Amino acid sequence: MTFQQKLFEVARNFTNQLVLNGDATPTKAGSVKHWLKGSEPSDQAYSIKFGKVGEALAQWFIEQSPNSVELLSCGVKRMSSGKKKDFDLLWRDTTTNTIFLRELKGNIELDSEKLPATFSKMRGELQPELEKLYPGATIDVGILNWSIFSRDQLTKGLSHIKKCEQVGVPVEHMKEFTERLNIPLTQECWHDLGRTLGKQTWSTTEPPADHSKELEEAAQIVHGFRHYIKQIEEQQKITQDYIKQLEEQLKAKK
Repeated sequence: MTFQQKLFEVARNFTNQLVLNGDATPTKAGSVKHWLKGSEPSDQAYSIKFGKVGEALAQWFIEQSPNSVELLSCGVKRMSSGKKKDFDLLWRDTTTNTIFLRELKGNIELDSEKLPATFSKMRGELQPELEKLYPGATIDVGILNWSIFSRDQLTKGLSHIKKCEQVGVPVEHMKEFTERLNIPLTQECWHDLGRTLGKQTWSTTEPPADHSKELEEAAQIVHGFRHYIKQIEEQQKITQDYIKQLEEQLKAKK
């Protein structure tokens, strides 16, 4: 199995476990979409749940890295201050004694206004906590915009990212993330994976199309065709009977 095949298999499993688990918030009355399609799982609900898929894939990439790295415990942790804080993605490079902390963002355009506040939390609270836990280690913190492979794909949100970086908020994408781990991910592969998971999600959740009218019309056509065949068969029987009568008449004359 190639790396890409393995990645797609793992990602589909993550999608089944974390997205298609039956508890997505449905659309409610009061929206045009509900008026048009009724109650169904909302696109926004699925997009939010896909944030968990992004986290799971990032952790999986770290585990697949040939480098001397180890995935550290991620998620909500109780800090020495007693507060609970969420460490999205945390891993260590044992060769350089570097601890990497990444806040994962899927929708960079929507989240861009919140990035400075997010990074302030990381610099002011999470980084000092990691320095206590790993004395002597280099702490590398930043934002991972995981839904984009490289920044040159962006048409929106780019100016916001630049503003964030100007105030010390580094933002990286899947290209930089996987290159650091020596993971052979390409832009085409990441693009195709997103489309594959999208089809997996929305083809599973969309109600089947109503083909009752087409089936009714087809049934009428079949019924008419059968009636036509029956008429032909009856006409053939009449013709055969007539030919039989002629043959009998000819025999009688002889």
